[in-house]
Amino acid sequence: MIKEENEVLREKYVEILTQLQELNTDGRLVLNQKNLEKVALHLERGKVLKAAGVVLEDEIDKDDREKIDRRSKRKYITQNLNKRIIQKQLETEADMVMTTNQPLNTISDMQSVDLGTRDSYSPNAMLTDRFFLPPKE
Repeated sequence: MIKEENEVLREKYVEILTQLQELNTDGRLVLNQKNLEKVALHLERGKVLKAAGVVLEDEIDKDDREKIDRRSKRKYITQNLNKRIIQKQLETEADMVMTTNQPLNTISDMQSVDLGTRDSYSPNAMLTDRFFLPPKE
């Protein structure tokens, strides 16, 4: 079954290549140095593979490699930042438990603890206050 499907797809591929060759044979594409170079650029091996969604590691161009590397670095930094935020939150909760001698069981318990106010309002002020400011004494 897979061989038959593969054979059908191969025939369609050959048909497409034949149609490209017929452009010149029929006279619809008169070749000169300039348009031959343009066609060659469009039909480069790497571009054809990329358009088909088959990109080999050695075919990835420098710009794509740099994009992948930058994304990996941002992802790593974000993961580490999230870990530090969670660790800081856990430390703050532990400090609150030690200060008040009462465990914080729910989010509403955390929100009811008076952590002070900020002089200026920002959308992240509540989040920042909850995670990083020590409790008022």
